[in-house]
Amino acid sequence: RQQMYDLTVGTIHTYYVIAGNTPVLVHNTGPCDPGIIITPKGTRKIQDAHMAGGTRLGGRSQFFDQETVDGLVEQARGVQPRLVGKNYVREVNAGRPVGVDRSTGLPTDFYTVVTNSNGHLITAYPGTFG
Repeated sequence: RQQMYDLTVGTIHTYYVIAGNTPVLVHNTGPCDPGIIITPKGTRKIQDAHMAGGTRLGGRSQFFDQETVDGLVEQARGVQPRLVGKNYVREVNAGRPVGVDRSTGLPTDFYTVVTNSNGHLITAYPGTFG
C-alpha cells in the first residue's frame, strides 16, 4: 500500500510533479483562479456604489472613508476564491470594521470582492456574498 497525497495548487492550472524519477504532467480539476486585476471600470463601480460620495450609493453597503480599492484588493489576493456562476467571489475577514453592511445596518469586518473569469475586478462591497 502506497501513501497518497492530494495536492491543490491555487494559481497554476497545469504543472509537473516528480514520481520517483519520472516527471508527470498533472492538471487541477475545475477552473484556475486568475487572480485580481484592478480595472478602471471595477474601481469606478466600487467608488460610485460603495464609497462615500458615490453617485449610486443609495441604500447600498458602504465602505468607511479610510478604505481604498487598492488596499481592499491587496488583502483579498490572499483569500481563496470560490466560483459562482462565471465569476470568482472572495469573502474577506479584514480583522477590523471596513464599512456598514446594508443587510444588517451594522459595521462589519467582512467584505466581498467579485472578479470575472479573467480576473478583472467587477465590484467589492462590505458584507458577505448573497
